[in-house]
Amino acid sequence: GIPAARAIAIARAAGMPLVLAGPAEEGFDENIAPQIDGRQITYVGRVKPRERNRLLAGAAALIYPLLYPEPFGLVMIEAMACGTPVLAVGIGAVPELVEPGRTGYLADSWQELIGLIPRALELDRSAIRARAVERFDYMRMVDRHEELYRRLAESRP
Repeated sequence: GIPAARAIAIARAAGMPLVLAGPAEEGFDENIAPQIDGRQITYVGRVKPRERNRLLAGAAALIYPLLYPEPFGLVMIEAMACGTPVLAVGIGAVPELVEPGRTGYLADSWQELIGLIPRALELDRSAIRARAVERFDYMRMVDRHEELYRRLAESRP
């Protein structure tokens, strides 16, 4: 299955609405489009940053049911910056980004994410945002990269 199909299954099992955003993936027309009902499951396509931020800030949680380990997940940081908890499969960079019980929850499989939704909804959204700013603010990232480059340059003979 594709991540969107997994997200739909999670939303249905939880009895919650789901907004899918982003480009249509391979298999969308056959597997996803028939499940979009405009009520519980909606699809808004590609969105610009302002709309993305509005959607993320208004979401109860970001569901991130990965299939393959991604090296970095910018959408998770964008969600946390909006104060939105992240529910994700703990593969790839996900365990480095999501702090269980603080900014969201991790699971070993997408099916386990369903049971974590109530706990994620109890997290303090202002604390999630503060933690995202603390860890991922662009100035902090620039400073950390400069520090790394300096260390690497100093270690060369």
